[in-house]
Amino acid sequence: MVSPLRTLGLLGLVGVLLTLLAVVFPGGSAPVPATAIGAVHTPALSLRIIGLADVLPTAPPALKDITQTLAQAGSASLLANGDTVVAPGDELPAPDAVPGIANARPVSADSFAHSPGKVSAVALPRPGPLPTRAVPTNDTVRLDFPIEFPVDQPQALASFFGALRQLPRTQDLIRVLHIGDSQLEGDRVTSYLRERFQRQFGGCGPGLVSVAEVNEARLTVQVRPKGPWKKYASYGPRKKAPHLKYGLLDVYFRFNTGPVRTDSAGRPLGTSGAASARYLLPKRGYGAAARPEVARVLYRNPGAPFTLQVRADGADLTEAQAIGAADTLGFTAVALPAGVKQIETKFSAEGSSPDILGVCLDCRQGVAVDNASLRGSSCTEFGRMDMKFYGAQVRQLGVKLIVLQFGVNVGAAEAASYKYYERMLRAQLAILRRATPGVPVLVIGVSDMSRRQNGEWRTRPSVEKVRAAQRAAAFATGCAFWDLYGAMGGENSMPSWVAARPSLAQPDYTHFSGAGARIVGELLWKALIKEYDRFARGEAEAAAQAVEAE
Repeated sequence: MVSPLRTLGLLGLVGVLLTLLAVVFPGGSAPVPATAIGAVHTPALSLRIIGLADVLPTAPPALKDITQTLAQAGSASLLANGDTVVAPGDELPAPDAVPGIANARPVSADSFAHSPGKVSAVALPRPGPLPTRAVPTNDTVRLDFPIEFPVDQPQALASFFGALRQLPRTQDLIRVLHIGDSQLEGDRVTSYLRERFQRQFGGCGPGLVSVAEVNEARLTVQVRPKGPWKKYASYGPRKKAPHLKYGLLDVYFRFNTGPVRTDSAGRPLGTSGAASARYLLPKRGYGAAARPEVARVLYRNPGAPFTLQVRADGADLTEAQAIGAADTLGFTAVALPAGVKQIETKFSAEGSSPDILGVCLDCRQGVAVDNASLRGSSCTEFGRMDMKFYGAQVRQLGVKLIVLQFGVNVGAAEAASYKYYERMLRAQLAILRRATPGVPVLVIGVSDMSRRQNGEWRTRPSVEKVRAAQRAAAFATGCAFWDLYGAMGGENSMPSWVAARPSLAQPDYTHFSGAGARIVGELLWKALIKEYDRFARGEAEAAAQAVEAE
């Protein structure tokens, strides 16, 4: 048996050694030279040493002035209950009263535990004055961060803008598919884009929704699955899936089926199972997103027929109807009553379960904006999916723009070079473009991410390298690019987002808060609508010139 005194002595010795290392290497790292033993070569490394500044409370550093960035986003009119974003300045409270300035500890990008209570609900906004005081720095925050295009494809988004402009004539329903990592969980950023698109171009409903959500804090629609559901995803922990024909949300769901009916010897003659999912819409707020007109249940059932029933607010909208077996995308569309607050889909099968891909809660026309948040993803999934089936869904559901927003999981890795990531992302984008010809792709660059170094929260060295890799991969594959890192203020802007009141980012110095996500959504919307207006003016001028030439 080990003596407790011996254990305490060992712990004390370790503490003394760590203290000596912190004193000898005050810069926080110790160089480890390259070595060569036979044919094995080890590159030079830098051993990270936890210093006193990393564990002792320190005064907050001067924060970057993001007042003009917030003003450009019109932040005062974006927040609920009359809240006004106050950029951090000399009027800030003591450090321990500001979440994350001195006491918070960063966690890995997608291990962050999102709390439902942290999500900012958006009610009827009331404008308020923007702050005028903030800590001055020598940094100049550039305000204009437009969409960037490849040199040889300056009209990369033209087909999407054309579809938007033709909506009054075509009366179509078109979709924007917003795919990203945990920055989008809870419908963050996407919900604001949806609100903006539907306000200007028409449309309603929260779009394509899964059978179950990783983050139950989504307020635009809450999902309540019931029954023996099993999720198969193209991302996250590798699980053996029956096949690779995932839906547009990169998932499909099946419910377990068990044996029923037996012969005289007690052997099962068949299988049966049932499951359901309820979709709860908010009782107030959220504009048109809370008022869908049509529910479309998406599925694929190559094995055996199954039964589907749709209910709304406790009343049957359809009888239980049999759906025949088919290996292609299928859907059942049901008109919803005005003011519906709860939609339920009920499934049963004798035999194998169908693949349930989600439910579209939309208008009959206008714009639908779908949120596909892939926790832990770095946009490596397209090569692991049946892209022929994926492309068929894009065409059948009318997707006219795909927006990709990744980077926080790559940036947390802190690699010396991100050329590998550029090559990987370029390959993934090429796969996506081949599967969805004619559908433009907008790549959103990584946001600022901070780590604590020598007592201060500083931009991770990887962020600008990741951004450069994303831009290069986008341009090489004919995609547009938007610089989120620059738009939010650039280097060392994340601490100012955390310190703003209300806070615009979480104390992990990586993820946006609900309020911050709305700011990001507005900045992105302004960049998009600026390009749309330019496109519309160009078409109008061309039409006028054609008339004059006649």
